[in-house]
Order: sequence, then structure tokens, then C-alpha cells
Amino acid sequence: MTIGILLTIFGIFYLKNKENIAMIERGMNPKLPGTKSNVLMPRSFTALRIGLPLGGAGLGLFFAGWINETVFRNDIPAIYFGLILLFAGIGFIVSYKIEVNWIKRVEAAEKKVKGEVEEA
Repeated sequence: MTIGILLTIFGIFYLKNKENIAMIERGMNPKLPGTKSNVLMPRSFTALRIGLPLGGAGLGLFFAGWINETVFRNDIPAIYFGLILLFAGIGFIVSYKIEVNWIKRVEAAEKKVKGEVEEA
């Protein structure tokens, strides 16, 4: 078991090193947080990726409790599981859409700047 754990740790560091070398070969800085295809990602996306699904799960729990008390008047666990997963999934989708929209806007702005620089 000890050998397996050590090999796993070694493998993780080995792959991370290879990734850094590949990024350097492509002209990217591996030390910058959130570099993804030469687009600097803000750290707030991490909070968004965690916060929206958790907020959605909380909202789903609230609605499940409310529906359980007002409509069914007894405990039906399927309502809780279903609504928590539904609203958490909606949170993931909204987070993804916000991130993709931001990346598209940044790439469009970079293309615009590069076009203006090439014209000058």
C-alpha cells in the first residue's frame, strides 16, 4: 500500500511537470493562476463554480421542504433528492454559461486589440 501511494504521488508530480513543460513550449506561463489557452482566468470563477451549485442545492432543499409541507404533508425523500439535484444542476449550467460568455468576450477583445495593433 505504501508503494502504491508513493507511486501515485510521483505520477502526479511527473504529469504536472510535463504539463508545465508543454505550456512553456507553447509560450504560456504555467505560474499564472488559471491560464487556459492564453486567457487569464479570474480566480472568482472558482468561487462561482462552487457557489452557484451549492446555492442551487440550498434553494432545492428549501423548495423541497416547502412542497413537502404544503402539498404532501408527509415525508417523501424523493422530493428532496430530486429538487436538490435539479437546482444544483441548474447552478452548474449557469456557472458554465457565465464562464463561457466571459471567455468569448475576452477573446473577442484580444482579437480586436491584435487587429488594431496590426493596422498601426
